[in-house]
Amino acid sequence: MINIIKKNEEIGYKFSPPRRELLKESAEIALMDAVQDLDRQARAHLDRDDYESTLRLLALIKPQVDRFFDEVMVMVEDAELRTNRAALLQELGVLMNRVADISKLAA
Repeated sequence: MINIIKKNEEIGYKFSPPRRELLKESAEIALMDAVQDLDRQARAHLDRDDYESTLRLLALIKPQVDRFFDEVMVMVEDAELRTNRAALLQELGVLMNRVADISKLAA
């Protein structure tokens, strides 16, 4: 996921939220809905420094993340669509990194 964001020069490491009106595939819409719902829930746990509960919440969106990567091509020719899909992944990454640096978990 991080590699896709790095490869998308339009995004770089600037944060820009994805635009719902640009979502085309049901899998990307489902992921955006899950990330936004999870973000609201996670804030309450993070405000209490309850990282364990936040990690449990993050695990709940695994099906939507898996489906996104199975069904959606991020690096498409359409620059606006590519940037929006990368922004969605970036939003997920920002949420996950509030709890732990996910790049360290893959090592």
